[in-house]
Amino acid sequence: MSALGEIPLEHRKLVEMIVQAFYPPEYFVLATNLLDMGEKGATEEKLAQRVKLSAKTVRKFMAKLREDGVVHGRSVKNAEEEEAEKNSLSHIALEKLHPSLRNQQRFVSNKRGEYIWFYKFDHLTKVIMYRWTKMTEQMARSQTHIDEWRCPNPSCISKGKIYRVDVLRLRAKDGYFRCPEESCREGTSNEGSSLGTRLVLTDQSKQKDAQKLDDLKKRFNVRMKPILDSMRRVDTMLSRAEAAHFALAYEDEDDEDISKTDYGKR
Repeated sequence: MSALGEIPLEHRKLVEMIVQAFYPPEYFVLATNLLDMGEKGATEEKLAQRVKLSAKTVRKFMAKLREDGVVHGRSVKNAEEEEAEKNSLSHIALEKLHPSLRNQQRFVSNKRGEYIWFYKFDHLTKVIMYRWTKMTEQMARSQTHIDEWRCPNPSCISKGKIYRVDVLRLRAKDGYFRCPEESCREGTSNEGSSLGTRLVLTDQSKQKDAQKLDDLKKRFNVRMKPILDSMRRVDTMLSRAEAAHFALAYEDEDDEDISKTDYGKR
């Protein structure tokens, strides 16, 4: 169990695995140092001092992580807005607040214009699942188009010819590879020019592509499995914490109702 204010170990492992797998070393240094600075996050200035870089350099790297959904950042509000938020929530114990409201108490500073970096793990788990889904869809659609191609038109004078790397020069405006033979035409384009028959992959190339795609998926699954397993554990921990929060809130409401009922009987 992590100490108060510290980021749980499983949450740390998830961030470390993601940044180490997909980003250069300097991103890993910044991401792990931000983890070390606790769940409240850190100002850009303090993070820069900790890693001995300029604030401008820190913002450059952290902006990329923010763009990818790994970290979050916000500017500190002016003093009047901060004071109003503090006063509006000060009568409620911090641990009884929903996480989305805790942030309003969490990121408070006396300085204006500071920028604060922090983690939102409920958002991070959603980002990971979304990107994983998109990557698997992309792999399913991917094909290696520089293999062996042939013309399927039985009347084509070069139907037995195999096109390999030279097929790239045969890409038409519609994006397909088409037979270059003048006698092999199957229609016209929108501009009215004639189009050659669409070339197709040979059976051997289809088998090669299927094998390459299968190998790619296996390698990618091996690489992603620890991250996905960690993401699911973090998601479970977050769900349990949210359930406990709502259970505590309902318990407090029941206690309040009982107190009102007892008072009315007196």
